[in-house]
Amino acid sequence: MSQSYQWTLLFICRERGHDSSVARKAVDFLIEQGAHYANAYSYQDDEGNNHNVNYYPKESKVPLEEAFAEAVELSTKKPGGVIDMKIPPGPESTRDKLCDWYNLHIEFKPSPLGTLEEVKDYKNFALAYDFRGYLPSQDTPHSLDSEEGQERLASYGDWFLEQSKKWEEQAKIKIPRLVDIAQTVYNIIHPHLVCIMHAMEEWVYVTDRNYIAPLNIFSPEMIDKIGREKLNLCPWARTENMEDGGLSCWTEELLRRDYDIKIYPILQMKQLEILKMAGNL
Repeated sequence: MSQSYQWTLLFICRERGHDSSVARKAVDFLIEQGAHYANAYSYQDDEGNNHNVNYYPKESKVPLEEAFAEAVELSTKKPGGVIDMKIPPGPESTRDKLCDWYNLHIEFKPSPLGTLEEVKDYKNFALAYDFRGYLPSQDTPHSLDSEEGQERLASYGDWFLEQSKKWEEQAKIKIPRLVDIAQTVYNIIHPHLVCIMHAMEEWVYVTDRNYIAPLNIFSPEMIDKIGREKLNLCPWARTENMEDGGLSCWTEELLRRDYDIKIYPILQMKQLEILKMAGNL
């Protein structure tokens, strides 16, 4: 039941179509955070064909720096690019312990990996930071006071309590970092919407119920579109004003599931509808 868990930071931008300059800013930010090229990328050529490229340092005559520069250039130039990177677990991390770093895909719509499947037809540019194995957890990190959490507690007893405790200990360290990345990139590229979501490839979960992402950052334009009064009435666990007048909204401090059931009855929009609004604003 315990496994490596995926988190996705999705950015719905205000630029139409594909915007290579925004894509480059998204990559440059991670480089500034100490991220390194993970030796693989994909891109679309002028005919729309996908190409997957792997770099083998021991076999290639091309220096790593040149290979990385080419990967960034080609993956950000046209729609549908993906670049694999590794991001350090903290500022003190060194390259001799890369095995402890986290895998991260940067994807630009329409991504061949399926992460951006539901947003590929939106008018606006979209990109995702797709964290792999970032936070080991239960299949879904349900809270103990939720209906699902109580069912798991009844089924798994002390084992479930212990796993939940371990997850929460890590979440208190790792979730704030995800939020910091989301907010910092928001201030750099000024998109219409940023959301942190669980396992974006599981679109069935997102589309089949009244799901609200555990964190949304709404631009001023999105606030006006949805209605500030409606957003203020929602029982968010926490809100934070952004520099440009935008608003960060948490359904739960550690971004666990279940708490969105308190939000939907007031917001009357599920996450997919919010994404669509931002993607065509």
